[in-house]
Amino acid sequence: MSKFLYISMENFDNESIITDGIVKKIKGQMLALSNLGIEADYIGRKNGRVCLWNGDEEKELFISTGSGYRDFSRAAKALIPMIELEIWDKIYVRYSGTSKGMLDLYRLCKKMQIKIFLEVPTYPIKQELMKSFNGRINYVISNYFNKYLEKYVTSIITFGNFKTIWEIPAINIKNGINMANIPITKPKSIENIRLILFGNLIWWQGYDRLLEGLALYYQSTSIKRMVYIEIVGDGTEVDNYHKIVEFNSLQEYVTFHGKKGAEELDEIFSNVHIGINSLGCHRKGLIELSTLKSKEFLARGLPVIYSTKDNCLPEKSFFCKKVPEDESPVDIDAIISFYDSVTEHKDYPEEIRGYAENTISWDIQMAEVVENF
Repeated sequence: MSKFLYISMENFDNESIITDGIVKKIKGQMLALSNLGIEADYIGRKNGRVCLWNGDEEKELFISTGSGYRDFSRAAKALIPMIELEIWDKIYVRYSGTSKGMLDLYRLCKKMQIKIFLEVPTYPIKQELMKSFNGRINYVISNYFNKYLEKYVTSIITFGNFKTIWEIPAINIKNGINMANIPITKPKSIENIRLILFGNLIWWQGYDRLLEGLALYYQSTSIKRMVYIEIVGDGTEVDNYHKIVEFNSLQEYVTFHGKKGAEELDEIFSNVHIGINSLGCHRKGLIELSTLKSKEFLARGLPVIYSTKDNCLPEKSFFCKKVPEDESPVDIDAIISFYDSVTEHKDYPEEIRGYAENTISWDIQMAEVVENF
């Protein structure tokens, strides 16, 4: 059995394991590796500490600095004695920048014939990092050291469509999902339509476009159906969303649920009809993405509204609708017509779920990576 180390600097506290999409993704990837016969340890943060997990055994490496970039550099130094013991034969790193310390680790891995697989979740990354001072510093330093990565990294895992990144061969996969505990959604009624959006509510998600569209819909004289929006999650845009709702008197039609655990989320999903993918990724220059939320919608058997191309959404399918990739309010009348066309397929939840099982489960996606081992 291959022995594998997964390094990230996400927070693996009890709440994040339930609510954080990235943490759920990493857990899904590691479960898939196990299903594929690969034993996986992992490094991450928990309650202000950086830890190494081997099965249920938890070992503290050091106290977190609060910065994922600095913690990565410190973890690289802490790992060197373990690398020399040849505990692992492959290391999988979720990219969070590159430093001299990381290059030292990668150089040692190369010497020990340990393969390095580097996952780059978003590429290009410049626009996303340039929004904060620390992000700009991270970008400048990493951009300098990234040119040396090709000496040590075997492959880059990416969710776009690239042959190479930083002159390193790329393995293109989709964000996957662990569907074992995700129930299929079968709305009890289609008289009214409920839309759900969830996750980290930040500027580039673009959900303000949906709220503005809902405001225009209820201001019109031709209201076809009652349309409601369920907002699950938290983030820097929540106050702005509240202001849009209050200014347009949409309180009756928009519900802010905040963060919810698995059972509460299942209850909310049981009454919705359409999932809303990110609507503002053009704001940070992305032309293609692979969101976690789109996978959850498909796994639950829900049709999806999106703007930027998502590589897990089949563009000509009956259950996906693209809206303009700009700043215009979302056309609610068009969404109603779209949903009516979806319901012409009698067993549409099962059809959508079947598509998800065959294309976006983590077992399917990680098998693409394992084939390159």
